[in-house]
Amino acid sequence: MNNGRTVRLIFTVLFVILFFFLGRHSFVVISPIMGKISSCILYPFLVVQNKITTPLKNYCVQKNDIAALRSDLESCKLENEALLKENLALKGAATQYKNIKELLEFYYRYTSEKALLGQIFLRQFSTQADFFFVNKGTTSGVKENMVAVHGNSIIGRVQEVYPWYCRVIAVTDRRCKVAAYCDKTGALGIHGGINKVGEMNLAHVSHLDVVEQDDLVFSTGEGLVFPRGFCLGRITAYKKEGLWYKISTESLVDLQAITDCVLVDKSDLS
Repeated sequence: MNNGRTVRLIFTVLFVILFFFLGRHSFVVISPIMGKISSCILYPFLVVQNKITTPLKNYCVQKNDIAALRSDLESCKLENEALLKENLALKGAATQYKNIKELLEFYYRYTSEKALLGQIFLRQFSTQADFFFVNKGTTSGVKENMVAVHGNSIIGRVQEVYPWYCRVIAVTDRRCKVAAYCDKTGALGIHGGINKVGEMNLAHVSHLDVVEQDDLVFSTGEGLVFPRGFCLGRITAYKKEGLWYKISTESLVDLQAITDCVLVDKSDLS
């Protein structure tokens, strides 16, 4: 009880001093000496009060600023999510456009109704067979031995046809043989697959011919299936073995990634 009374007494005295100090010009006239004494007594409390109230004011301002920043941050997050979704949609559209751009250019180059734009929906690449399925069949006019093309590259030929889809043997399959020539040197040979994705070879090229690294290999058009002037691949390595060259090639098309192709018949391109 005594401690409580002491505290109340101290606050009362301080209040009286503060009252006289602040209100002496308005309510009470005190002597200069009393004013100096009261100011000396009151000054430490004013300093303490300032040290307490200033941080509190700064805290309140900072708290309001933080709340405003959080609100702005939340708005930025929402805007960023919206922009991210839009960006992903645009990237998807751009990727799709890039994938079919060459196909559409080829398709419009041969605007006859016999050029069929199809979608690859299933594929298999193994040591036994390389093939894929395209969603065009007899109901769309597909026939056996039509050529599957992506851009200006041959990727296979139609092996089997069903009403709503067809099976295309890939150019990387060892059963797919194409009469071919080298673009720069004119060396002739038979291009075929070896059942390795993206890897093929050019056989029966005479050791008397000239072969160059990175030369492109094109179809000659000889035979009943493959038209002339379509790319089969690029020479990656070669060496002489007796009377022939051993030549390795690689496809310019990623057969495991493409999603579309054009089916054409050689007779429609002549």
